[in-house]
Amino acid sequence: MTLQLLVDSKYREQTQYFVDWCQQNRLQTNARKTKEQLVEAQTLPPTPVNIQGMDIETVDSNNYLGVHLNNKLDWTDNITAMYTKARVDSTCSGDSGLSECKGRS
Repeated sequence: MTLQLLVDSKYREQTQYFVDWCQQNRLQTNARKTKEQLVEAQTLPPTPVNIQGMDIETVDSNNYLGVHLNNKLDWTDNITAMYTKARVDSTCSGDSGLSECKGRS
């Protein structure tokens, strides 16, 4: 068994352990809202993790508690999001009043 297959197997084992632990402690997992983000370089794309009969979507970037994280663990996605939000906010603070900016953020 190659090292990558061994790591993948252990990863899936730990994922199942987490799901089982949640069920035993009466915590609900929502597979539809769950995303998987890989932050290590892999030569082969991983097979999808399956929770409660649903394949979990793998994403390259994710927003967690207002911080945009990408799979490279650099700050480009977060800086871009903050810059975009600042531009929208500065546009809304002009003389046009807030009525034109409702619903933007």
